[in-house]
Amino acid sequence: MKLGRAVRPLWGLDPDASYLNHGAFGATPLDVLEAQSQLRALMERQPLRFFVDHAPVATREAAAELARFVGARPQDLAFVCNASEAINAVLRSQDFRPGDKIVAVTHVYPAVWQTLRFLADRYGVEIELVEVPCPPDADWLARLDEAVTRARIAVLDHITSATGLVLPIAEMIGICKARGVQVLVDGAHAPGQVALDLPALGATWYTGNAHKWLCAPKGCALLWASEEGQQGLHPGVISHAYGQGLAEEFDYTGTRDITPWLSIPAVMAFRERLGGDALMDRNHRIALEARMILMDRLQTIGAGEAEHVGSLVSVRVPRSAGSSVEDGVRLSAAIWHEDRIEVPIFCHADHLWARVSIQAYVELDEVAAYAEVLAKRV
Repeated sequence: MKLGRAVRPLWGLDPDASYLNHGAFGATPLDVLEAQSQLRALMERQPLRFFVDHAPVATREAAAELARFVGARPQDLAFVCNASEAINAVLRSQDFRPGDKIVAVTHVYPAVWQTLRFLADRYGVEIELVEVPCPPDADWLARLDEAVTRARIAVLDHITSATGLVLPIAEMIGICKARGVQVLVDGAHAPGQVALDLPALGATWYTGNAHKWLCAPKGCALLWASEEGQQGLHPGVISHAYGQGLAEEFDYTGTRDITPWLSIPAVMAFRERLGGDALMDRNHRIALEARMILMDRLQTIGAGEAEHVGSLVSVRVPRSAGSSVEDGVRLSAAIWHEDRIEVPIFCHADHLWARVSIQAYVELDEVAAYAEVLAKRV
């Protein structure tokens, strides 16, 4: 199937704008939204029977399909609404003591950072951030090794949010395991952007969003846990199935709309329609070309080298545009309102970074147009 502009009508995106920010909240195809609408209609036709009879079976069937995609056993995978929910479930299930240490990297997602702050305030947990510069230097893995020497848990990004770096997660996990440290991986951007075999990675817990690069409806994410990681693990809401195991506890925590989870079969069918794994390869190739276009036009550097690129690419914005969070917000808002191009500009390590997302509907000429607009504003 021809991708790019030809498949854009399969989404409900504004046809008069360039949407280069798929990494923010994803974008759900119309076919998947229709499948979700049918599930909602089924739910409302007989709500009691839907939740009592249909939902338990359908949830496990959907979980099994998502589990196959990430190389996991269905019983080791549960649905959550987003990666932040999963991270809270894992961390707030731990019996922390004052002085326990958690290690993360300086690219930690802001919501995850706030969770770590909560643990520090509530339990006296010590937090250490390992510096990973942009582009990453040759010594940061050694710094990680040193930092986890007496850590209890490491919370590691697979693909960083603001800067879009694909980090060597298997190597990072190996460093931590050699020190006897449990690992929670924030893979919010990973499913659908990079190939995954979760058991092979060796983490204790892994979470990823399906509503981003897999294009599931909003509110669909996964939490995978090793057999070790399932011990003492509970959802953020304790409900009827307390103590009955990962799937049972997480599948039902009270009345909620679970149609985003049950839409996974439609999501995977749509992905196959666009080429399956070939879609990841196409997006990666376009992202590498986009990186060169942006760096050449702005005479700047990328957040990482080619080896750090998946379907996201970030480049440093010249200093003339400012270097604060507010500067980035103002610049991206102006480009949206005046040029109809949606691209986030983040502040990281006292620099602004323009992050471009490449999904099936994006063409390189949109990236080139954005590069021209941004060059004229900085």
